[in-house]
Amino acid sequence: MIQPKKAKKLSKLRGCLALLLYGVGALLIVAAIGWAYEHYASAEDPKRYPPPGKLIAIDGRLMHLNCTGEGAPTVVLDTQAPSTSIDWALVQPEIAKFTRVCSYDRAGYGWSEAGPLPRSAGQEASDLDKLLSASGEPGPYLLVGASYGGHVVRIFANEHPEKAVGMVLVDPRPEKLFSIPSIRQQADSSLVSVDVLAALTDFGLARLFILLMPEKMIPAAAVPVYAALPGSYAIVFQSRMWHATAAEAHAMDASDVQVAAIQSMGDLPLIVLRHGLPMASLTAENEEKWKIFQEEIAALSTAGQVIVAENSDHAIQLHQPEIIVDSVRKMRDATAAPAAP
Repeated sequence: MIQPKKAKKLSKLRGCLALLLYGVGALLIVAAIGWAYEHYASAEDPKRYPPPGKLIAIDGRLMHLNCTGEGAPTVVLDTQAPSTSIDWALVQPEIAKFTRVCSYDRAGYGWSEAGPLPRSAGQEASDLDKLLSASGEPGPYLLVGASYGGHVVRIFANEHPEKAVGMVLVDPRPEKLFSIPSIRQQADSSLVSVDVLAALTDFGLARLFILLMPEKMIPAAAVPVYAALPGSYAIVFQSRMWHATAAEAHAMDASDVQVAAIQSMGDLPLIVLRHGLPMASLTAENEEKWKIFQEEIAALSTAGQVIVAENSDHAIQLHQPEIIVDSVRKMRDATAAPAAP
């Protein structure tokens, strides 16, 4: 016969187990609802908020390319990570006033479907070449790459020199960045967090954050840009974007190696735009190293130069879009000018 004290303990244990099971069951139900809603919404969002450009098939998947304006050479805009073509909203319309300009979404971002792994800059450059070829947009191109997008356009220009007439790198991510121990350590420790976040967004977590505090999800300078475009939050913060971010982060070492292998850009016209305001993620010492690294990038071309965006942090396209537009215009004029006799 079970003693009263033992019976009481068993009863409490059964009660705890029951609560635990109820809790797990409730969590599984919530997760299932979140998963179903996320996948339903991800399929419906592009229908509710159609892309401003065209969806073009490459390798059995769709990529988004948005081209406006007329003239030559065609300017190609590649954004930072994680980001989408929406971030060029202050730049593209101004460039379109004097030449043809195309922005696009890398695989997994914006309106572009996810691509095969690994997502190294070399793979992204291959995607870009296929996208431009399939689109019928004629080259050669004036390439503009922001931060990690600079990796992509540098590899593109190196592999297809006949298709590149000039390049503007917007605060390009230095391929030597991980040579700084503190940044290397920070990047390694963040990989797990990025993977966990990507997994959680499959259950609607990012959409929940957007509903509760949308302005907290993006830099303050981007808020007006997103507010002016209906559905931009829904398109940008789909779960596939977070998986694309994680994939690019895991391939960053390979991407750095690929870019570091480019020892020269010859005499390709090159402008490196460097931020003038401190980046929150860099110490004063690392800011100085960033400057040195970007000087080295500019020196890869005999026609390279560095211009400082004095009133901008890393997101120059949001803080000082006019300096990008002016740089593109000057390079367009220089590359379009007839050679001296």
